[in-house]
Amino acid sequence: MTRALGTAVALIGVLGATPDAALLRAMNLAGGTEEVITVWRYVAVGLICLAVAVYNEGGVGPLLKGIVRSPGPILMAAVLMLGINLGFTISLLKARCAAPAQSAAATVDPAKALLLISLNPLWSAILGVIVLGDALPMRTILCNVAAICSMVLVFVPNVLAAMNGEPPPPSAEGRMLSVYSYTVAAAEENPVMVLIPLATGMLQALFLIYVRYVSMKNPDVSFESVPAFGAAFTAIAPTITALSAGVSLTGGLQPIFWGLLFLMGLGLGAYNVACVVAPKYITGAEVALILLLETVGGPIWVYLIYGDVPNNWTIASCTLLVASLLVHEIAGMMSSGEDHKTTLEPGVR
Repeated sequence: MTRALGTAVALIGVLGATPDAALLRAMNLAGGTEEVITVWRYVAVGLICLAVAVYNEGGVGPLLKGIVRSPGPILMAAVLMLGINLGFTISLLKARCAAPAQSAAATVDPAKALLLISLNPLWSAILGVIVLGDALPMRTILCNVAAICSMVLVFVPNVLAAMNGEPPPPSAEGRMLSVYSYTVAAAEENPVMVLIPLATGMLQALFLIYVRYVSMKNPDVSFESVPAFGAAFTAIAPTITALSAGVSLTGGLQPIFWGLLFLMGLGLGAYNVACVVAPKYITGAEVALILLLETVGGPIWVYLIYGDVPNNWTIASCTLLVASLLVHEIAGMMSSGEDHKTTLEPGVR
């Protein structure tokens, strides 16, 4: 039952995040610039996550008591979430909203960024074994291998083009993630920026393992407020930057922008809450694998709304990922339960 609950929470969270790429494009068309979308995105997520935290804790008073009781772990988790949010913003959000000429010198190709971030199940598995003593059954190892292979498949068109001496086609994931259809050529990439999505995946793994570790050692610590703090911290820098540059945060925005923003806040709020709840019930590696489903749902939403058809390699990538996750979960339900154990001794509540 515990495993089923953790899996359900992670699935609900990742389903909430799948429309993100489509919503970002719609918000851009509704007048939102990169700076404006970045600011309001995290303001909305922070407010919605705060409302969820107040509800789950039974009111403002109990929420504040929980924060005062365990400020250190909560602050640490919030700082990790800040790093994750900034990593996603720099690696993907700028690529989704910025024009090619602006993005090429500043970031990495969206497909490559997505691949590097998607390595987080591997880091989660390694950290889970080292820090928590989590069991790492063969089904999880094989699922990690399949997940990495599914991410690599999106590069096949580029490899084939290079073998034929042709320029690389527009990135499959770039088309899904970006307002514009473009690929950042390797010669135009900033090598340092490649480290950002790699570090983002590592931070996400560290966050999942940290939440699981603290939750097991000290069940009285409540991380309900962490998504709100993380979003609030993330909103500070872009807000200051935008205002100091004289950017209007409301000018030129169509009314539909605010409706789209609310939907985005709900979806990402569910995703962030899942990241602090699911690790209490299943391993960080399993949570990270489930969260990869965003790479499947994103292209589906963009196709349904905008008609952008992914190429066959992207479809194959999504099919392999979904199939491997289904087999992994079915095998988990049929297992004896020994491969769900951890050697970390839980604290006493």
